[in-house]
Amino acid sequence: ITGDLTDIKTGKNMRDSVAPKFKPEYYAKANLVYGNENAKHKVAIFSDPLCPFCRSYVPGALEYMKQYPEVFAVYYYHFPLERLHPAASTLVRAATAAELQGRKDVLFSLYKVPTSITRETDEKKILGAFNKTVNTNIKISDLHSPMVEAHLQHDQSVIESLMVSGTPTVYFDGEKDGGKNRFKEVKVK
Repeated sequence: ITGDLTDIKTGKNMRDSVAPKFKPEYYAKANLVYGNENAKHKVAIFSDPLCPFCRSYVPGALEYMKQYPEVFAVYYYHFPLERLHPAASTLVRAATAAELQGRKDVLFSLYKVPTSITRETDEKKILGAFNKTVNTNIKISDLHSPMVEAHLQHDQSVIESLMVSGTPTVYFDGEKDGGKNRFKEVKVK
């Protein structure tokens, strides 16, 4: 017995067809990581930087779409799965703080932080690994600034509204992309 329901004619997972639509107001400028906000296609990625599948998927997807800023507007939402990866919450706070301080391409470095810290709960140790990998000087106080809190609260609000429950979750042009690869089907030239 399985929790999945598949359309026999198309082979598509029916769970994706009943997922809530990604509303236009969810596309916040603060979440736009690559591309032009008026690009032809909008892609939203919900991810945990310590999730093994996210680590193999997200950097490549971002690298590809980053090349085509007029084709793809890429929005990124931090979704740390704290029960599985306790260190993820501190990592996304550090990444958000670095982005708010003007650092670019933090996401690529975020996925290079050693997975040996996955079960770590000491903020100082996690932050040390982040700062070393990303070459930043984020402090504990930066992790809990009102701006970081507001950004992560916005992400959490969108996650709850869309009932996102796993990572990575991808939305393509407002609809959940269960295969996570619709962006590859777009003719970019």
